Amino acid sequence: MKKIILILSIFLICNQAFCNETETPEVLQQLLNIDNKVISVITFEPLAKTLNNININSENYYDGIQKATSRYTQTNVVAAYKDFSKIINSIDDKNDFLYINIAQRLYDLGFFTLSQNSLINVSDTELWHDTVNKLKNLYNPGVTLTYDEEIYLTGLQTQILYNNSAKEAVKELENNDKILKKSDYANYVLAIGYFETKNYYKSLNAINRAISKAPNCINYLHFKEKIYIQMGNYKAALKIISKIEKSNLVSNYYKEFLDNDKLYILMKTTKNDKSKYYSAKLFFNSGEYQKSLKDAQSAIFINKKNVDAYTLIGDYYLKNNEPEKAYEYYMKANNIKPKYSPALMGIGHYYFAKKDYNTAYEYYLKAYKYSS
Repeated sequence: MKKIILILSIFLICNQAFCNETETPEVLQQLLNIDNKVISVITFEPLAKTLNNININSENYYDGIQKATSRYTQTNVVAAYKDFSKIINSIDDKNDFLYINIAQRLYDLGFFTLSQNSLINVSDTELWHDTVNKLKNLYNPGVTLTYDEEIYLTGLQTQILYNNSAKEAVKELENNDKILKKSDYANYVLAIGYFETKNYYKSLNAINRAISKAPNCINYLHFKEKIYIQMGNYKAALKIISKIEKSNLVSNYYKEFLDNDKLYILMKTTKNDKSKYYSAKLFFNSGEYQKSLKDAQSAIFINKKNVDAYTLIGDYYLKNNEPEKAYEYYMKANNIKPKYSPALMGIGHYYFAKKDYNTAYEYYLKAYKYSS
């Protein structure tokens, strides 16, 4: 099983590197002959990606989720809550995959009761045990809210994020001592409001109150790290990122956000070619590929031995369906540093794109040898 997971993970990474479409390659199914549930457990990608990646015949569910999310962003939280509830109740009992991903979406939105309702329906508890635990550690508030409290706080959150009403929402919540004393999530929403109005010191105080009530909630810690970044306290932000990473409770989806935060900090705190590379990597992760290419080229202009920049340019060309150019840059990095795993992975991606799967696999194993 470990070997299957290793091979699968490698091919999934490869697919992300050079496929513009987010479809799981057919060769994956042919080579591994494993079911889609295992893929979803390992990748745990965000909802939009996963619904495209795995064929679960859920177009109606997807449309419903989009409609409910649209109502949420329009601050119609009661209607959104009802829509999501209907979706959960209409899902096929065997579709654990969709239950999990809707639960993640609902946690993000602040609909904790509905998220729990979705997770309760998961039938294969053994398979999904780790994923469910990660979700709970990421988001669960310390104090359980009533339906009315949840709707009230979620409504304020949507006003802050989508209705340009942060000041009004903050003022209202500041005057609600009862819920602020009771609820960690109320303090989190208040912290968001202060953050959006650029009052970072008050935001920090509010998130600290939330953390004091729910010290294990990773989402609160992550938000505190973002506040520190805005305050320019990069050392404190990196310390929180390290703490979250060491907890080993973060899904691959959430880890992407942490990695981007770290890249931003490194871009701000380093100089010369390193700063340019971190900027390029951040642009690449954000989908701004031309800006990424420009900064990576600048990094190489400053330092001809920047293997990170060569590899990133290789990733750019592979993403742009120019495998020969990609191979050229991967090999430049490999010639400078033969044991550099990202370059070896890139060469593997090149051969995978050429459908030379045996050679690709050899390079993936070399990459694994030097960086587990």
